[in-house]
Amino acid sequence: MLAAGAELHLPLAGMIDLDEELARLEREREALDAEARRAEAKLANADFVAKAPAAVVDKTRARLAEVEAARTKVVQRIQEVTATAGG
Repeated sequence: MLAAGAELHLPLAGMIDLDEELARLEREREALDAEARRAEAKLANADFVAKAPAAVVDKTRARLAEVEAARTKVVQRIQEVTATAGG
């Protein structure tokens, strides 16, 4: 049993196809990049920020922060998988 928010790291060598995992992580990073760009574009739009309800703007900012945090974790995983694969 893990505490809420805890992360468990297991050695993956020999357990999964590292090339496949790297490709999956790259797709996930690309999707997160696209989502971050959409949120950043909304927040850069003065009309959106001025006219949208404050709750919507706050939700967009919060989602952007979540996406950035998720992207950071994915990039770290990419680095770990790359190191495990010997690349």
